Amino acid sequence: MRQSAIGKLILYVVIILSMFMAGCGGGSSSSSGANDDFTVNLTIVPDRLNVEAGGDAVVRVFVYDADGQPAADKAVTLSATLGTLAATTVTTGEDGTVTTTLTPSDSTTLGTSTVTATLGTVSVWVDVEFYKTLG
Repeated sequence: MRQSAIGKLILYVVIILSMFMAGCGGGSSSSSGANDDFTVNLTIVPDRLNVEAGGDAVVRVFVYDADGQPAADKAVTLSATLGTLAATTVTTGEDGTVTTTLTPSDSTTLGTSTVTATLGTVSVWVDVEFYKTLG
């Protein structure tokens, strides 16, 4: 009985922290796609950026081969419909990952930026919200 109560408490804390982080721009979004040769996963943290507060989002791409192993030295093309990516062509490391950043272009442009990662015929995308605090 005691383990059940502790488990419920942990679940409630995780839910509350997740809601808090999503409300302050601390959430994340990810998307995956695959073909016969590769699986590509795109993750962006946070998935909401306050354009007045500055800062940027971490854009991480994971590439795996057909056997599920990290795929090194794969060129991935990135694009964003809003904001500025630090790099638009990136190459995965030995661990199959590569990281860059997305920064709002200015403190007035609001909306949703769709970030796309493409490797060969596999394209995945994630939306990032650029917002401004009202008031």
